[in-house]
Amino acid sequence: PGNRPEDAVWLEERLPGVRGRRRLLQVATGGAYKNTSALLAALAEIQRVVPDVCLVRVGAPLSAEETDQVRLLKLSAHIHQLSGITDEELARCYRGCCLLAHPSLTEGFGWPLLEAMACGLPVVAGRGGGQVEVVAEAGLLVDPRRPEELAAALLRLLREPGLGAALAEAGKRRAKAMTWEQCARATRAVYL
Repeated sequence: PGNRPEDAVWLEERLPGVRGRRRLLQVATGGAYKNTSALLAALAEIQRVVPDVCLVRVGAPLSAEETDQVRLLKLSAHIHQLSGITDEELARCYRGCCLLAHPSLTEGFGWPLLEAMACGLPVVAGRGGGQVEVVAEAGLLVDPRRPEELAAALLRLLREPGLGAALAEAGKRRAKAMTWEQCARATRAVYL
């Protein structure tokens, strides 16, 4: 299930293991700052309560340490990887999932957050670096060093569809306000 049925079906055709499951999305590089280990710990906690949830990862594959963690937590059947996709396919991933999990320890800006919000996907992000500025009140912010806090926020969105819908709308508005033109105006104002 995703926020747009045709994109949910597109995703199921590429990753048959996600069919009929609630999908968390992670868009990540292989950098440790992306904090995938905390997301995996949170996913293991969520699985005990919401067994139909899975993680769709777009981007770099899991590191050796993360792969070991997946095996220890018995999450192998719940993680699905997509790599080498186009920008349009990435947008389909955003629209084919339930929410974006972005628990980075720090970000210079956080493009996946803005992209997800523009696609109407509610976000849960780490309270670090540029993520706070990007998300503001349009998503849930958590301490990225506390997997239990991340799990609680993700569970809250999975259990409260009304909250997810409200955050999706707030995210769309937030994304519309964060344009290159707005950035240029703000930068110009600093120099004048």
